[in-house]
Amino acid sequence: MSRRHTDAALLEAARDCVATLGVRRTTVADVARRAGASRMTVYRLFPDARTLWSTLLTTEFEGVLREAEAAAAHLPTARERLVETTIRGVERVAADPVVRRVLEVDPDLLVPYIVERLGQSQRIAMAAFRRHLDEGVA
Repeated sequence: MSRRHTDAALLEAARDCVATLGVRRTTVADVARRAGASRMTVYRLFPDARTLWSTLLTTEFEGVLREAEAAAAHLPTARERLVETTIRGVERVAADPVVRRVLEVDPDLLVPYIVERLGQSQRIAMAAFRRHLDEGVA
């Protein structure tokens, strides 16, 4: 199994575990068991649980943004695409099972990712906004 497939399987297992239990109640052993892998495999690909969780949340956000942009791609103007992408993205984040579970049982874990640092998810969102703005100016 290639590393990408292993990463994807582990992230899918982490997604399932977190959507069910939340972050704090999910262990690396839970993720490994759900993925049919060993804990050492998880630690080889994600050096610690924090890296696994932040990668999971970033991957979730990227997926939400991709879906929102795809749903808005048919609109004729960059402004309409930007507005529709934003609306769909917010709706999708609110409905995402991982985000919902984290907000229900571990809300304090999201605060640093939202307000205390500029991380990968924020950079992804900024790049998407920049693309839409550049299209509108061109």
